[in-house]
Amino acid sequence: MGRKIKKVFMNKIVVSVFCGMIVIPAWSAEVSYSTDSYTAGDILTADDLNAKFNDIKAGIYDNHINNSSNRSDIEVNRVAVNDLSLRLGEDTAGKGVNSGDMQYWNGSAWVLVAAPSMGSESVLKYINGVPRWQPVVFAVGDRGPAGGIVFYITSDGRHGMEAVENDLPELAEWGCPPIGMVGAGGKDVGSGAQNTLVIVDACPEKVSAAKMAADYSQNGYSDWFLPSSDEIGYFALNIDSLSAFKNGPYWTSSEFDVENAIIQESTAPEDKGKALKDMKLAVRPVRAF
Repeated sequence: MGRKIKKVFMNKIVVSVFCGMIVIPAWSAEVSYSTDSYTAGDILTADDLNAKFNDIKAGIYDNHINNSSNRSDIEVNRVAVNDLSLRLGEDTAGKGVNSGDMQYWNGSAWVLVAAPSMGSESVLKYINGVPRWQPVVFAVGDRGPAGGIVFYITSDGRHGMEAVENDLPELAEWGCPPIGMVGAGGKDVGSGAQNTLVIVDACPEKVSAAKMAADYSQNGYSDWFLPSSDEIGYFALNIDSLSAFKNGPYWTSSEFDVENAIIQESTAPEDKGKALKDMKLAVRPVRAF
């Protein structure tokens, strides 16, 4: 456990010790002949400060009487601390510059553990005495980053798609039947998000299946969409054993023609059909990760 030690003298230095590391936040000489204030703000390890810091501290203790006769000794000590702080600042520069960077003690020194890249799903593991960030590998049926059910993965298992565990409570129309084709013709994996944007842009005021999916949020993730024809095919392939396919058929975001859009009718991936856009069908939002 870390300990905090604070001692204050007329010529003040405040020292804090946390988990084997020493922090000098500020040193201000409170004497009548000087108003200078020195702030180091550096994190200094006990090894770096071992002998020299004790010498500096002893000098401060010996010269804490507030009179002009000890001015030169106080100034020498103050400069010594400042120089030491600057030297240690140079030694540790770049060792913790990004949010999430950490250090661990390897038995003789503090070693940097750089944070994983932003947007990556990673887990911290302790391997042979060394903490390491490693990518999360997903499998179909796992919980995804947002807590949904993973139904599609890439070959390395690091990326894929997840669906919310249950259908949205309300059935919905596909989009805007009166205005005809909206251009949401993508069917491949990876096209559902763009299809959804196109549908919502075409009829932003309508509470459509696409808008319900786009507005969905779970566990801080709000990038959900209505799956394309091929995306929902993977969903149907795995959904029977993962989450009851009980409210189908489901809307896809893939447009069929002016009046119809493609639907998924059962858990068989190839079992697709079409339905009039003003029909109210089940909605299951998905997201990519």
